[in-house]
Amino acid sequence: MKCKSKSRACLSLKNSRWLTIQRIKSDATVGDDGHIDKTLASNWEQYAKVRCAAVTKTGTETNEANQLTAMRESVWETRYSKTAAGITSEMRALLSYNGGTRTLNIEAVIDPDYAGEVIQIYCTENADG
Repeated sequence: MKCKSKSRACLSLKNSRWLTIQRIKSDATVGDDGHIDKTLASNWEQYAKVRCAAVTKTGTETNEANQLTAMRESVWETRYSKTAAGITSEMRALLSYNGGTRTLNIEAVIDPDYAGEVIQIYCTENADG
């Protein structure tokens, strides 16, 4: 389907990046507490690679118990596809950037105008990496 909206994902992917979307493996390691350890790289498998453009980026800092915590928030847009529409908040995204890899926690995935043209992926990450 061709894009009709004027969003950046539809107009141009010139300034876009590839996001590797990962999901928890069906045979993921369960910790002593009975929960899947989401910090283990071996518990994740690739779901898809999608080309996305960063639409908005913000940062916040909070001071709790005399500890400064910094958080980055970003919204990524990609063209609609069945694969992109299958991305959920139970997944995460890896962004290769400046020779390193950043892990983005997917908080929400929406089709903003319900037209099947664009998918927006809302992410957060700790600012320290």
